[in-house]
Amino acid sequence: MTFQAHLLDKCDKWGRLFYFCYSEGAERPKNPEKMRSFDLRSQDDVRGKRVCPIYFIYLWLMFLSLLTAGCSTLPARIDVGALPKADEKNSSYDEEKIGLTGFYYIQGAFKIVDDPVTVNRLSRLGVRIAHYTERPHIHYKFYILDSKYRNAFSFPDGYIFFTNSYINTLKTDEHLAAVMAHEIAHVTHKHALTEYQRRKNYNPLADILGINIFLVALDTAHDQACELQADQTGLHYLYRAGFNQQAMLDVMTALKLIEKEDGVMYKEDKKGKFRLPEMGLFKTHPATDRRLEALKESTAGIPNTEKVLYNPKDFNF
Repeated sequence: MTFQAHLLDKCDKWGRLFYFCYSEGAERPKNPEKMRSFDLRSQDDVRGKRVCPIYFIYLWLMFLSLLTAGCSTLPARIDVGALPKADEKNSSYDEEKIGLTGFYYIQGAFKIVDDPVTVNRLSRLGVRIAHYTERPHIHYKFYILDSKYRNAFSFPDGYIFFTNSYINTLKTDEHLAAVMAHEIAHVTHKHALTEYQRRKNYNPLADILGINIFLVALDTAHDQACELQADQTGLHYLYRAGFNQQAMLDVMTALKLIEKEDGVMYKEDKKGKFRLPEMGLFKTHPATDRRLEALKESTAGIPNTEKVLYNPKDFNF
């Protein structure tokens, strides 16, 4: 793909968020409803035409956000064995606002896969797990991103994202539920929300675009204390929802191989000219061996402190 064609490929996504993104000579749709389907790549000849600078702005803001994010470190004092406080309320206004802003960024930066069958599968598992958490009234929303990197992450207000390649790796519902329980635990513990509010040195425009919450979510998803806590809490959620705890151990074991294989792709992508948002999905998870050992230690003890709460009648609707 040529440089200009690459820019246009991104501009047609961002144009839906920035009113109108155009190259000189492009015909502007008169009907706003047609804006969604307007594709700049349909222009026959882009040579010598002015390209919208949105993509350059995006790259610059991402660079600034990475710099400021690097100046902040996540708090180390987290009781990894502590469960979230019970909260019967819905998401707070801050959670809704920050989560939605992050979702707008995802819409512009990634392709969301239109797969109703798989989304329904994610929703069925997610609702079952969320029902037995300390925050059951959050409206969880599940999305699939088109990416060769295998990962899952979450935003405040119950936004859960899986890449399609990761779903293809997680063959069974038990394994998919294990990852789901982990991501829901990040939401119930308010990991991304707490860290987002703690940091003060944001680039204002990048904050509006949702880049900052995306970076914070990835940071918390790869912070050792947050990951250990989400692992432990997720194990409780799995057990309450009637899933086999062994699934969490299986996923953690597979994660070591996934990181190795995706790491090879990441090194190849780094050699390219452009660093795309998709590359942010690859980060090695902290101390996978330690996480696996901690899960093994906890698995035997959870049946002594938890009960299987799952009842199929709770979901007859």
